[in-house]
Amino acid sequence: MQDFNLEQMRKPALSGARCPGAKTFEILVNDKVIATENISNIKDGQFITVQYDIPEELLKGRSKITVTFKAQPGNTAGPVFGVRTILR
Repeated sequence: MQDFNLEQMRKPALSGARCPGAKTFEILVNDKVIATENISNIKDGQFITVQYDIPEELLKGRSKITVTFKAQPGNTAGPVFGVRTILR
């Protein structure tokens, strides 16, 4: 779980790499699912960067948000090597 300051945040960008096993997980902002990601087929040693839009209704009236990675049953979430925010 990671907290972010919203003053400069509009899009989180996630970086990750392949490791063995099933890797399907949900990305939640303030307990609301914004995406489901499956990185099970990424080649060994390959890094990826993916951007996700955060719906405006999850940002309104907030100075911080919480981003959570939740594994699907029988899967793991990640590995995630970095999370950063990008201005729109």
